[in-house]
Amino acid sequence: MQKYTKQFLDLALQTGIIHQQGEGNCLHIDPFFQGNAHAVGLAARACRELMKDARYLDICNAGMLMAFDNPTYPLLPVTAQAFHGGDAKGFVHYATYNRYKLGERPNGDQFVILSTMENEVELRGAIEFIGKYLGTCVGAVMLYSSASSQEQNRDIGIPVLRVITEQYAEAYLADHTNSEGVFVPPKGRESILD
Repeated sequence: MQKYTKQFLDLALQTGIIHQQGEGNCLHIDPFFQGNAHAVGLAARACRELMKDARYLDICNAGMLMAFDNPTYPLLPVTAQAFHGGDAKGFVHYATYNRYKLGERPNGDQFVILSTMENEVELRGAIEFIGKYLGTCVGAVMLYSSASSQEQNRDIGIPVLRVITEQYAEAYLADHTNSEGVFVPPKGRESILD
């Protein structure tokens, strides 16, 4: 597991940002991170860490980051700030697409979709939207992905990078839960603020 993904997952499970919910006790993520600014920063770093993986050159080299989430979700602006130099250049939210429709469309730009939760994005519609109005969609980065969303988007046609999957979070939680049912994150050597 990559460094920031592990740090985010430890904090998210410990604080309840990722928690069990519903009849089947499925794991869900609080898209507002319960107001925990440190968790938002770690989540953004985990997304960027995965996007920079050399196996995903198209995603790594894409010029634009596009979000379809609720614009108030904190992951979006924080990740945008870290995208290509720290000034949010190259980040656009779908709510601002009208300016592209009016003739300011980027020429041949490659877009990556960013989402807090995979089930919050109708991925096929987002890919079609980008292709029709903006450029080419070369991939998607999902911070948290449920098992059902993975199944729905199995043959989507673009690489979908999932920082944390429901299956992985469940296994990690089970491996680090003590006999009293309390999650105990493994101690790491990394600085909490690194």
